[in-house]
Amino acid sequence: MFVYLIPKLPKSNGKAQCLAYLTNVYTAAQYRNNGIGSALLDYIKQQLVAQKCELVFAWPSDNSVRWYKRNGFTDVNEIYQCTLCEE
Repeated sequence: MFVYLIPKLPKSNGKAQCLAYLTNVYTAAQYRNNGIGSALLDYIKQQLVAQKCELVFAWPSDNSVRWYKRNGFTDVNEIYQCTLCEE
């Protein structure tokens, strides 16, 4: 998994400092369906919350949409996003 942080412009009352783009999500075939990808994503999401990241978004392939939905992402105009903290 690769995460690219996108800084947000500061707001006087804003809590979030960035957005995150998640890409290149891949688990080797012999390790799939064992929860490894979900566990790694949970860890990444915890780290993003600690960095005051508002949300993480991705453009999943048709084959991975169910996995993203199981991991808290919702479909917003073909972009899947997972809110991490309030703006």
